[in-house]
Parts: sequence; C-alpha cells; structure tokens
Amino acid sequence: MKKLPIGLSDFKSIIQNGFYYIDKTNFISEVLNNGASVILLPRPRRFGKTLNLSMLRYFFDINENNQELFQNLNISKNSEAMACLGKYPVIYITFKDIKENNFEIIYCIGENLETRNKGQNNLFEFLKSQFNGIDLNYQKLIIAYEPIWAIGTGITPNIEQIDEILSWLHNFTKKPVIYGGSVKPTNAKNILQLKSCNGVLVGSASLDLNNFLKIIKIAN
Repeated sequence: MKKLPIGLSDFKSIIQNGFYYIDKTNFISEVLNNGASVILLPRPRRFGKTLNLSMLRYFFDINENNQELFQNLNISKNSEAMACLGKYPVIYITFKDIKENNFEIIYCIGENLETRNKGQNNLFEFLKSQFNGIDLNYQKLIIAYEPIWAIGTGITPNIEQIDEILSWLHNFTKKPVIYGGSVKPTNAKNILQLKSCNGVLVGSASLDLNNFLKIIKIAN
C-alpha cells in the first residue's frame, strides 16, 4: 500500500519514493496551451500549488533529464507536450529557500477596489488572509502595502487611508511597512512623513529620471 506524502511538496521525491500521488500532470498541457506571457496561480493554501510548481520545474528544466518521472502519468500520453520536456531554463525559488539563505524579503500585499469598497472589516480580513503561510517571525521580513487599484493608475489613496492600513499592518505584523502605489514627487513627502511608513516602492515614476531623483531627494 502506498504511503501518503504528508508534509512533502517535492514532485521528484514523491514519484521516486512511490508515495500516493493524484495525477495532475495535465496541468502541464494547460500551461503550454495558455499562450500568456505571465501566468498567475492564485490558489488557496493547501491546494497543492507548491507541488504543481515543483512538477513544472522538473518537467521543463533543461539541466535535468527527468523523463522517468513522468512515465505512465497522464502527460506521457501527450506527445506534443512531451516534446517540451527538459527544453527550457527554469528559475525555481520558494519562500523556504529564501529564508534558509537569510535573504531580506519584501512581501507585497494589497486589495482590488471591489474589496476596499466592501468596508474596513472586510478589507482587514482580506489583508490578513494574505499572511497565511508567511512566517512573521522571520527577522528580515518587510511588508509592502500596494493597493492593486492604485498601481500604475495615477490614483493614490488619500493620506488618511494609507496611514490607516500601514498602522494596522504594523500592529498586526510587528514588521517594517512600506507603501507602493502611484508614488510620485507630489505625494512622496506626505507619505514618507507618516509614522507608520518605513519607506516607499516607486514604480512608473522611476522611469522618469527627474521624478525619481526628486523622490530620492525627498526621502533623504
């Protein structure tokens, strides 16, 4: 009888050691047929996202010959997909890898306009849910608040809204908190003067050298 892979999320380890595995390799075909430049996988915790990403890594990685891992799995019946096995360079990084190497992590969270419009309690619960699985005891963790509806749109929350969220994040995480979302020379000073703000992430304004230098001067 096969064992359950409790606590395991490495595809190669599960296959090679004969653990029970629900075949999701058709997901590889979905990725190949998607056609998008970027694919976002917003899955709930414990859905198997890490295992699926590990599977993609072992399938596409040009530096490894992993054909045996996929024998007798659903994807092996798709000759067009199998022609892509081991054909691409892969960069695979997990939060666990970064922690083990003692890297500084900037973890970005934010909400869309629909979520914000549902009220403060709903907004805070939504932001809180984005910390599921995140080790808030990690020493080199920085929280970046980036409201999705303000990124690259030129629309910025008012200073009271920014302070409200950054203050809540400080209290909840006990970590440094920075703000990002249409930061520009005209609002950088007010944002950086907030006691709740430890810095800013500059997006489109950094593409204009003069604007970027103005923000740096304000920060200094």
